[in-house]
Amino acid sequence: LACATTAFAGSWTVNANFTASVAMGVAAADDFAVIAGGDSGTGAIMWRSTDQGATWGEANLDAKPLMLMATGASGKSAVASGMFTVVHSTDSGVSFTKSTGTGAEGPCQSASAFRDTAGAFGITGEALLFNGVGVSTNDGSTFTASSIWGENSTYAARYGTFPTSTTWSVS
Repeated sequence: LACATTAFAGSWTVNANFTASVAMGVAAADDFAVIAGGDSGTGAIMWRSTDQGATWGEANLDAKPLMLMATGASGKSAVASGMFTVVHSTDSGVSFTKSTGTGAEGPCQSASAFRDTAGAFGITGEALLFNGVGVSTNDGSTFTASSIWGENSTYAARYGTFPTSTTWSVS
């Protein structure tokens, strides 16, 4: 089930027509919202709404990741991260294409838009091959690894948020 609210959560509306086996990440941008997740037997799915969550439709995924777990959105762009794959959209969530680069590998648990830089996104994950953060400055098309603990560290940046390009919070 998906729920939507307006007026600072004064009231909530449950959308009983939206069902999914797994709906893990949600993000909203200027004129759309997206949910990352999946359905049993189907694989990863991105859902999209343009009417404040009243209705949801499936976005087009050119690659079928195992599962999508987190999503971030800003402007007309969105990024979703999951098991071994990161995907991105530049058309308000209508379609998603596989992202590339060293920072777009490994199971990623969080995706977030940098609020002060248009088109910039950060992803983190427990077992990213570079043991840190993946950063994109081109709407999620490519990601670059940013190792925050060094190459041989046993620590990983599992969850994160990126309020600004200079302030990152990871754990």
